[in-house]
Amino acid sequence: MSIPPDGPGFDQPRDDRGDEPFDPRQSPEQVKLPAIFLIVVAVINILLSLYLVFSGLVVSSNPQYVQSYLDQINEHYRSSGTQVPDFMQNAERFAAAVSTTDYVWAAVSVVAAIITLLGGVRMIMLRSYGLALTGAIIASIPCVSCCCGGGQGIGIWAIVVLARAEVKAMFR
Repeated sequence: MSIPPDGPGFDQPRDDRGDEPFDPRQSPEQVKLPAIFLIVVAVINILLSLYLVFSGLVVSSNPQYVQSYLDQINEHYRSSGTQVPDFMQNAERFAAAVSTTDYVWAAVSVVAAIITLLGGVRMIMLRSYGLALTGAIIASIPCVSCCCGGGQGIGIWAIVVLARAEVKAMFR
């Protein structure tokens, strides 16, 4: 003798939150908001990358500013009895180091932002599950994503949404 199951039959998919049958029309709605926020984070990251490029250009083209900045830093080192690092004794070398760091970080940030942007767009379209997940993962990496933790929170939120079985099933 068998006991009949409660709620919908075994052949109907169930929602994770209860015994209600799964409504496939609901999945696109739960994907849209985190996808839109991924796109916003990506655009902010692109803007910050442009700022880094601008900052590198300003530092490399303004030797008087760099020299006055180094003079202040070197005075602090001398007053504390600490030896001034070699690259901070020459304004040209210091400017080259700072601008190169800005350019490299801008390049890394813009690549990560483009992948996040494409992932968010593909997430809205419910296509390319792997790209959407990759964009969400990149957005959740600290120091690659912006917003002082906001990018990480949005990336984790998108990962959680993408991990749902009903959402995976909606992707083509």
